[in-house]
Amino acid sequence: MAARGDRRLVAFEQAFVIFRQRHARMVERVIGRRTGTGGSAGVEYLDNTALRYRIFRDVWAVRTLLVQESVLPPLENPAAYGFAVEI
Repeated sequence: MAARGDRRLVAFEQAFVIFRQRHARMVERVIGRRTGTGGSAGVEYLDNTALRYRIFRDVWAVRTLLVQESVLPPLENPAAYGFAVEI
């Protein structure tokens, strides 16, 4: 259950990143590379922030952790998961 929630959060954030990138392309088509609203750098600002700001930074951090094999519990039926079974 936790893994499904994790995947949903990651999918939501990926969709948000895609939205930000598409928004930047739309702004680029409409105003070009001119100064953006409020005096921002416009498209350059949008491009830089699309990947810099994460909503669920901790979820991404946890997904990158590696657990030592020695502390993992043994799997009862590794073949059921599609893992290679050592003989």
